[in-house]
Amino acid sequence: MKLCLIENKGEKAWSFDVIGEAISIGRSSDNDIQVRDRYVSHRHLILWRKESKYFLKNLGNKNGTAVNGFKIPPGTTVEVKRGDTIEIGLSILCIGEGTSGDMFAFLESLDFNNQEACDTSTALLEDTVYNFL
Repeated sequence: MKLCLIENKGEKAWSFDVIGEAISIGRSSDNDIQVRDRYVSHRHLILWRKESKYFLKNLGNKNGTAVNGFKIPPGTTVEVKRGDTIEIGLSILCIGEGTSGDMFAFLESLDFNNQEACDTSTALLEDTVYNFL
């Protein structure tokens, strides 16, 4: 699964190849993917694969999780698919190949009232491969 993380309204972007069964995502460095966004909880969510499907569980964080704009209540599990966007704090996770370009175009169309903080044209997109047990 390809996963793109756009932190803090486009300040920085990362691309991950996720190989394996499950990953934890949150602000704490003990997560598989650390999100440096003060509105993301220390352990925000878990993504995992079961057969050919992927699922997300909101770990009961205070700051909310949304999939494609729909809020996911704490403790709830939902299926996620290629093309889905996951909003956590001021950051966005995109699932699937090619979704990062779509997300950058979307972010550039928004007015955050702080263009310096969200200039996606200077964002660094780094590729990383994660292999989890």
